[in-house]
Amino acid sequence: MGHKGGSASLQEMRSLALFLALLLTGDLIGQVVQRKQLITSYGTGGGFLTLNSPTEVLRASGSLAGSVRFAVGYAAGDRFSLGFHYERMGSTIHPGPVERFRVTQYHFQVSVRPLMRERWCLEFGMGLGPSILVLTPTKGRLQPRANLGSVGLGLRYLRMLGHTLGISIGCEISAAQEGTLAVEDVPVLDERGQAVKVGWNAPRLGGGLVVRF
Repeated sequence: MGHKGGSASLQEMRSLALFLALLLTGDLIGQVVQRKQLITSYGTGGGFLTLNSPTEVLRASGSLAGSVRFAVGYAAGDRFSLGFHYERMGSTIHPGPVERFRVTQYHFQVSVRPLMRERWCLEFGMGLGPSILVLTPTKGRLQPRANLGSVGLGLRYLRMLGHTLGISIGCEISAAQEGTLAVEDVPVLDERGQAVKVGWNAPRLGGGLVVRF
């Protein structure tokens, strides 16, 4: 009796596992992304945020940083999408007159999918747009900031768990050209009376949820 009961329980577990697998995979047909679909993604990540500047005390090389990200893309074709990418990154403590710093970037993005299957794909993205760098000083309340043009390159693996919901993991690097640092639109000057310039770059890894419409 015990043996039969165990076999029945095992059969029930197999049936449940099969049911869950069918529920997750849904009725996917064809490629993972198809023309006219809308793909949104929400995620977090971590990496390194570097602050570049001719002013030595403002430089920070490879500060640990975390990020939050939101992106949306419209599949103009089966193989490529056009969209928008928002991301905010924040550094750890800076070893100088700046306690920490953060970057917010807004990118218009083109994504290409060179490898596609029914449930997964590899996606290469290139983004371009403005970014805002904000420094939090060790002393004082006024936060210098710089508005900088930036560019980003990324590669991610996207896998659908069902008809609508999926996950993604990937890597990305972004960088911004040097621009003038200012406080309330007034340029910050160094001891020689010249405008202080800053730039940044950030390689990172991340992942999150994908929703397909």
